[in-house]
Amino acid sequence: MRQFPRYFVGLVLIATGTGKALDIAGFVPILAAYDLLPAQGNIILAYSLPFIEFATGMGLVMGRWLRLTAWVAVGLHSMLLGAVVITLRRGIALANCGCFGVFLARPLSGQTVIEDMVMLSLSLLILPLTKPSRQMVNGV
Repeated sequence: MRQFPRYFVGLVLIATGTGKALDIAGFVPILAAYDLLPAQGNIILAYSLPFIEFATGMGLVMGRWLRLTAWVAVGLHSMLLGAVVITLRRGIALANCGCFGVFLARPLSGQTVIEDMVMLSLSLLILPLTKPSRQMVNGV
């Protein structure tokens, strides 16, 4: 049960990264609709985010570079939550939140905020699993 957050967050990141990677060109206008980055920033993010999500998810599921991937997951979910909250506060209506790229399109809403908060919380729960135990540090 302690490993549930690691596997759940990992699998979700693999799914979201895959969805975005399958149509990167279609993901660019979704990012542009958030109106947070200049045009070139949207392109750079559209081409990098899917692979960061996928690699982070794989690292979590496989238990590789667990400390690094846990921190990347926290950073990703903090960034995504911030983007969603800012966009909603600015009153921008989006038909597709872009969580899975062009696939599984659904509007940006308060539910998206809750989902991102849950993902951030689960990502934070992974961090204690990545710390060496006190016994291991002292060689006992």
